[in-house]
This record gives sequence, structure tokens and C-alpha cells, in this order.
Amino acid sequence: MSSNASLLLTRVAEERPTQKALLYSEGGVDCWLTYAELEALCNQYAQGLRTFGIRPGDKVLLMESQGVRFIALTLA
Repeated sequence: MSSNASLLLTRVAEERPTQKALLYSEGGVDCWLTYAELEALCNQYAQGLRTFGIRPGDKVLLMESQGVRFIALTLA
């Protein structure tokens, strides 16, 4: 993660790790992701992208429906 948005996420996750960041629905049930959880998910996706040789600044096509994964991949 190296964009301005991801740097902001890192800072907020450090300052307020347990604060709710995302509300999403899973199977009709409302769920929350904290800033720390969202940052960890973004970092996991970023590491996965790096294993495929994708680097910051590279353009990639995301084939993902709107949701938590789409947001995390966008920030990754």
C-alpha cells in the first residue's frame, strides 16, 4: 500500500485501531470491519499482488463486485 488513501488508512489504523471503518452486509447480517482489520486486509492483498510482480503505480483491472474485497483491493 503506498497511495495517499492507503497512507491515510495506515495512520488512522494506528490512531484508532478498534474504531469501525466499514459496515457491510454478509448473508443479510450487518457486519463491521475495524480500521486495523481493514488495513490488515489491504496489506494482505498488496502482498499477494506483489507476488505476481505488480508494483505501486502499475495499472490493474479489478474484476470484483462492490464490497469489502473491492475496497481493500482498491486500497492495496
